[in-house]
Amino acid sequence: MANRVRAFTRRIGRGEYVSLVESRFGKRTPCAERVVEQLRQISTEPIVPNGAVAANKLKLTTQVPMQLGYLTSGAPRTLHLGPETVVTMSMVP
Repeated sequence: MANRVRAFTRRIGRGEYVSLVESRFGKRTPCAERVVEQLRQISTEPIVPNGAVAANKLKLTTQVPMQLGYLTSGAPRTLHLGPETVVTMSMVP
């Protein structure tokens, strides 16, 4: 049973797991924005994109950050979503 559960979930951080998304090419981790949005809904702490991510989302620059960075008032964490890495950095509210 544990192998079957492991086939449908992936560990992305300490104590954090995501369900894999089925596509026509096979199973993969969900996109980083969707995972961060779910974290925002689950936790009571605000999570906002940092400068590089916000500038890219607003189409102010064509540069894509290597690591997606988000600011939070909670504990800093690193999430590994396949080839993407999402870093949440602590900020003072």
